[in-house]
Amino acid sequence: MENELDDSIVLKVIEKFGDNDSIEKTAKECGVSTVKVRKILITSSLWSSPTSDEVGQLYASGCSISRIAQALKMDETAVAAYTPYDRGLYLGDKRSPDAKRSALYRTRIEEARKKQIARKQASNSMKMIHWDSKPFEVHLEFNFEFVNANEERILKEYGKSSTGKSFTRDVLVPGDITLYAFHYVIQRLFGWQNSHLRKFSIPRERFLELTGNNMKGYNSLCGILFRFPDEDFEDQYWNDDYQECESINSWFRRKYTGPYYYGGEGEYYQFQQAAAASFKKFYVKNIEKENDGKPYGKLMIDEDLNCFINTGDMNDLLTRLPLASVLAEQETHLGDASEWIAKIDMSNASFPSVAAVTDVLDYDYDYGDGWSVRITRPNDCSASDRQILQVIQTHRPICLARDGGMLLDDVGGPGGYIDFLDCVYGGNASDSFDYEDQKSTMAWAQGQGWSKRIPSNSNIL
Repeated sequence: MENELDDSIVLKVIEKFGDNDSIEKTAKECGVSTVKVRKILITSSLWSSPTSDEVGQLYASGCSISRIAQALKMDETAVAAYTPYDRGLYLGDKRSPDAKRSALYRTRIEEARKKQIARKQASNSMKMIHWDSKPFEVHLEFNFEFVNANEERILKEYGKSSTGKSFTRDVLVPGDITLYAFHYVIQRLFGWQNSHLRKFSIPRERFLELTGNNMKGYNSLCGILFRFPDEDFEDQYWNDDYQECESINSWFRRKYTGPYYYGGEGEYYQFQQAAAASFKKFYVKNIEKENDGKPYGKLMIDEDLNCFINTGDMNDLLTRLPLASVLAEQETHLGDASEWIAKIDMSNASFPSVAAVTDVLDYDYDYGDGWSVRITRPNDCSASDRQILQVIQTHRPICLARDGGMLLDDVGGPGGYIDFLDCVYGGNASDSFDYEDQKSTMAWAQGQGWSKRIPSNSNIL
């Protein structure tokens, strides 16, 4: 039926229109009518005209097609060609562009979300565990860069670091843990309390290789590997529901205990592609002429974009992705960009799956303090059979080894943390740390959840 949406057609129309910006060419390349192309683009807020705006406003107010035809002196068939599909939402021009884009698949997203929650509840009630792969070991390392001899001494003596240069953690995780759930594992292992922005990314060189260092390549991977930059923090952090009356440790434990599911909206492939296409349209309309007419698809990520987008935010992995499907064991042959792209599985139109893309991940937390954890996956697992069985039975990660003490939020980054240790343990901190004396500093730290007592490996998670 003409008024029903087909996922494959919608995706193809959005992609082709993003390339050629022509309804006629898109219709020809997709093998559908221009009417269908126009309706899909109107529904996704990627195309408009004075006529479609008039029709849309009346349609959103509840007017029937026949009444709209009478009011605008148009044929009913012509009016129907400018109305959105029923499964999309159109509320006129009073909404923001982001709100219009999010409306496109809101109904379908909500249905999918309910199904995922129902599956999660059913799994909990039946105590059943479904594994994509067996548990595996992950190594995490935070390096204190450019430390002098005295700072190295402080980290060894008070920070319990064997090297005086880094804090490390080794953890055994469920085979299906997602990046979103793994974030909470990292928070708990290092002592933070989920108080700041964070992201997962791949090494810069690999990012530029996969995207071809241009916007066309980057856009094609939005919703597959990357999240297009936005400030919809409510959606990005959809599961951050901590209440002050509950134990922070118990709350963390719930977050990294399986089964794992995705409850947000913004990481659906359709939403990401619409966001990327919308930004392209914005560039073509508002920036291209001022940028010497350089075509959008040929914009170089590391050269041409800094004036109107934070390119660092572009290397932001979708957190719905399983850690195992992104991070390969050390020294695994990953293939070049074309080899990796050829392995993308689009059989699930909303959630494409990918092959391991890197053997190194970076986790950045609190961009002001500047904490950055390097994540790798050892070739050999040091866990015992008993520990592996424990992770399978509980569907929860366990800490295998730890070197270094616990960090804390809002301490001023690595340098501030070293000053903090010197104050609390040595009483000889520098003037760069804002505190009155050792006692008040300790009281402040306890308010941040920090303690001189370091939890054991068996209790930290």
